[in-house]
Amino acid sequence: MSEEVPRPSGRGRSERRQLLFRPPLINMINVIDKVAIMNKARAKYRIEHDIEIKEQAEKSFEQYKNDPLFIAGIMLYWAEGKTTERKAYCLELNNSDPELLKLYCRFLRKYLNIAEGRIRARLFLYPDLNENNIKLYWSELLNIPLNQFIKSYIADSRSSVTKNKLQYGTCSVYIASKDLRSIMAVWIERFASLYS
Repeated sequence: MSEEVPRPSGRGRSERRQLLFRPPLINMINVIDKVAIMNKARAKYRIEHDIEIKEQAEKSFEQYKNDPLFIAGIMLYWAEGKTTERKAYCLELNNSDPELLKLYCRFLRKYLNIAEGRIRARLFLYPDLNENNIKLYWSELLNIPLNQFIKSYIADSRSSVTKNKLQYGTCSVYIASKDLRSIMAVWIERFASLYS
């Protein structure tokens, strides 16, 4: 007859394993303190960085405020660009007018010193339009490489209002950057203050 080995009383195997792998409470407090310190440092940096960006925007506005292309770009964005809080981390302008978008891209390249690889484009098309041909059209016109176009939006159908219109759909040009969005906000504010 085999004797049964008595099991130790107290915690079961899974409870003992949890205790083994649980970091000591003091370590968890240290980690929480370090995270809090890092978050405070990040917040301080962001505030200082935002102030610096706004100061640079003020200086550049003074430098370029008499340049017609500069003023045209600000007005275009103010009138046609995305200015809602939901889009606070990018500059985005959507339009169907090829010349308007061409001018806007010239503005971006000249005054915001955008690296070519950061400019993105997206097409909004109707089912009866040839996506590849239209993408090529906008790419050549705006000098944005095809690999910088993101997936196009294709509408379900064309309404009677848009029949025989918008042969190239609409194109959205955007740059993901909270800093550039802040600069644009300062420029718009300064421009508006000139005439109020």
